[in-house]
Amino acid sequence: MKKDKNNITIDLGNNNTILTQGLSNVLTAPSVIALETKTRDCKGVGHVALEMEGKVNGKLKIVRPLKTGVIADLDAVSKMLNQLVKILYPEKSFLSGYNEIIAAVPYGTTEVERRALRVAIGQFKARRDWLIYEPIAAAIGMDLDVSEPEGKFIIDIGGGLTEIALISLSGIVTYSGLKMGGDSFNADIKQHMEKHHLITISDKTAEDLKLNLGTVSNSVAPLHENYTIVGKDHLTGIPKRIKIHYKELITVFAQSTSRIIDAVVRTLETCPPELSGDIYSRGIFLTGGGALLRGFKETLEKSVRLQVHLDKDPLSTVSRGMQIALSSNTYKRIFFK
Repeated sequence: MKKDKNNITIDLGNNNTILTQGLSNVLTAPSVIALETKTRDCKGVGHVALEMEGKVNGKLKIVRPLKTGVIADLDAVSKMLNQLVKILYPEKSFLSGYNEIIAAVPYGTTEVERRALRVAIGQFKARRDWLIYEPIAAAIGMDLDVSEPEGKFIIDIGGGLTEIALISLSGIVTYSGLKMGGDSFNADIKQHMEKHHLITISDKTAEDLKLNLGTVSNSVAPLHENYTIVGKDHLTGIPKRIKIHYKELITVFAQSTSRIIDAVVRTLETCPPELSGDIYSRGIFLTGGGALLRGFKETLEKSVRLQVHLDKDPLSTVSRGMQIALSSNTYKRIFFK
């Protein structure tokens, strides 16, 4: 496995972007950028911009430039990546150049959406720019041999996109993309709080509630039964504090959980019979930040009656896969421009 500190991998996500330098240096940052309203000059990226969200005046605009796993604001993404690469390479000169850059892209993207990503990474003038499909990168990141004829069934639940793919012979045989993921569970929480508790909460509060109390199964409970949140009361407009029990969220998450599982079942139904035996014997491989929701793995196993393997670090699976692929000539044939 070769190592080049001038290689960069880029995993652009709805909520987080992960960049790696060579095989060791890793940078994880929220996919957020603060821009001046008039000039669109960058005033902060990542955690700095995230801390400003919801608190800025009219002179600044906080932008989340990705929607459903693809670029929605090319200018903002380009500026965000430029600043993140400067953090990763603080002493790098523009003239010294980069060797290879690879970025992951959802399989279901259009040519226009892929072109936007090419433009964003093209600004770094690397010797070679590559793209790789996220389900294949995820499979490599889970130490699966994608070149084998045996099928590997991958589910990657991101922030705004869930990808379900059957991989064989370094290609994708069957695929489904669902424009929902971890952010959908946050939206479910916000809607529930408005309807049943008459309070409005922020995206950050919904995310905190999901992380601390979220579960989709009665058999998998969080560490604490209750969690206290603060929101804005609809009737008085005054901040209000309420305590939520974890069992309340099981019902809240039921619809989104069912939609993802239904998509998995539909994809399994379209798999070629020749590869069904592989799925039965190997099971399903689950990754992505949304896969960390308590009880999801167990609920999926119960629904499809197949073994489900949750990756050891679902947030970095795609990034690890790109690192492995870029550092070995074995995988170069699955890259594309």
